[in-house]
Amino acid sequence: MTFLFVVGAGAFGPANFPECTWLYFGFVALLFLYALYMIYWCESFTSFTLGMFSSFVFSFGVAAAGLAHVALVVDLHASRSQAAIANIGLVALMALIYAFVYFFPRKSFPFQTDGNKVSRVAIRSSDYGPGLIAGIGTVVSALLINSVSSLTSSAVAVLGVFFGCVALMLYERDAISGLRTLRSREKSMAAPFTFKRIDEIREARSRWWISRLFKWVSSRHQ
Repeated sequence: MTFLFVVGAGAFGPANFPECTWLYFGFVALLFLYALYMIYWCESFTSFTLGMFSSFVFSFGVAAAGLAHVALVVDLHASRSQAAIANIGLVALMALIYAFVYFFPRKSFPFQTDGNKVSRVAIRSSDYGPGLIAGIGTVVSALLINSVSSLTSSAVAVLGVFFGCVALMLYERDAISGLRTLRSREKSMAAPFTFKRIDEIREARSRWWISRLFKWVSSRHQ
């Protein structure tokens, strides 16, 4: 599901940068291999979960950058270099917010450990964070549209994707920050954290030839 979301969001890039189509398909191929590795081979809970969160944030950033390119070049008649700088800044801002959420300590720890096995537990998070961000996003969008009429749909799309990404990070802030704690604990352990139902996962994977292929490649490498 994450793979399809990231590929769909990333399609905004080739739609606005035709000369970078080859780069997009190369990225999709690498992402596909990464998805296969995560589904059929990866047993690290921290790597899997962190990869999921990072993929979503990155895809939101790419989608927002593609939409911002349209708003800047088509609506505001900015140069491609100016649009590129703005796009990089937008993605960097999302990455900065993600880093802040990741490194900001939280009292709630949404993971339960049993030895080196981890499972996620449900924690009731306060709704003021995402709700506040969504409200601010709506107000900012309205003010921007009223002040710059030529940006109507493009501005709404860019701000909608941006604030949607921020709201998602705030909604999952306990899990994102908790991963940092897990990774810190993992360094002092003999074995990395894995899934609580790892035995069932291994049994299910053994039925697929792709999983057996990964195991064969790993044995040949060793």
